[in-house]
Amino acid sequence: MAWWTARRFVSRPAALVAAGLLAVNPFLVWYSQEARSYALLILLATLTVLLAVRALEQPTGIRCWAWAVMSSLALATHYFAAFLVIPEAVALVRRRDSRRPVILPLAAVGAAAAALLPLALTQRSYGHANWISHSPLPVRLLALPGNLLVGFDAPSPVALGAAATVLAAVGVWLALRRSDPGERRGVFRAGRLALACVGLPTFLALIGIDYLDARNVGALAVLLVILVAVGYRTAPRIGLVAGGALCVMSVAVLAATASQPKYRSEDWRAAARFIGPAQERRVIVVTPGQPGRKPFEFYLPRTWTAPSGGVAVRELDVVELPVQGSAKPGRTAVARLAALGVAGFTRGGWTTSPRFVIARYRASRPVLVSPGRLAARVGRQRPVVLLERPVAQAPRSGAGRSTPQARR
Repeated sequence: MAWWTARRFVSRPAALVAAGLLAVNPFLVWYSQEARSYALLILLATLTVLLAVRALEQPTGIRCWAWAVMSSLALATHYFAAFLVIPEAVALVRRRDSRRPVILPLAAVGAAAAALLPLALTQRSYGHANWISHSPLPVRLLALPGNLLVGFDAPSPVALGAAATVLAAVGVWLALRRSDPGERRGVFRAGRLALACVGLPTFLALIGIDYLDARNVGALAVLLVILVAVGYRTAPRIGLVAGGALCVMSVAVLAATASQPKYRSEDWRAAARFIGPAQERRVIVVTPGQPGRKPFEFYLPRTWTAPSGGVAVRELDVVELPVQGSAKPGRTAVARLAALGVAGFTRGGWTTSPRFVIARYRASRPVLVSPGRLAARVGRQRPVVLLERPVAQAPRSGAGRSTPQARR
């Protein structure tokens, strides 16, 4: 689809270069496995770009409706497809001879967005995306090209990201200076769309609605690579060196991610499968807590945040995974708890693997466990304390759970 889209924007040779760069793109490979909706989002968003270009070239009803259907599907896949769909809609409306055939399709896209709005607002109230604003906006903007080209979790990510950004800048500069008039029109069209795709979330971030992150503007990767590919095509020698270097860097990141677990996501599923479902009510201490709470609530579906007042249990499990980027579990939380102990519990043994460390404690009778004191004993890794019940004791309401989704 990227090759097809690049052909409509620029030329066949540049499209081949763009397809080659995207085929080994670590960012796209990562999110095709991390969360499958992102791969579908980028596919659908790329199709919206292609169909918008075709509708601008010849604004027929069929082309406008095709764009509207694909845009609605993209929005239903991921809300932030709007960062690309809105600039496309503006471009279609601005062309006078295309306004009449685009009015009804545009209204259909608006209706699809309105239907999704209540769900989007409800999910926003949970604060799941608040972590994005913890990083300064200028830093995220500077890191965006590198993240989209070579990913964000790899050996020396800052150096690789900076090098990829420089190589991309060379391609864009060549595209602006050396491309022929026909390709230059496509470059400016793709460039305006890319700037709008970044500018919209940047503006929202400045007014306090901050969702600017590489994954939320992932469709921008295709537009960026198209711009770079045009430049590499116009200067074969420079393009061969710069494009070859970018491909080599991308393949190196893919190889490192495939061969070294520390460059992958934490394997919470393996840890949850190992401890298995609860035979009786138990407490699970998960560290690092912030990335681990949601996966455990999903893989152990009768699990939710333990009540702050404490809970009486006979089993206590401590699960520690390596922080992403570490070669193996640090065992800091497990070791601290083993050294300090928990009143009334006896350690039943440790289980270690390259992916996780689990310590299990048991008591002869129910012991009141305070989540706050337990978390303080574990240490500075900000663990989360979860309570799990077997099927017979699972609550019928969502009381005590962190979010309604945890009931799934």
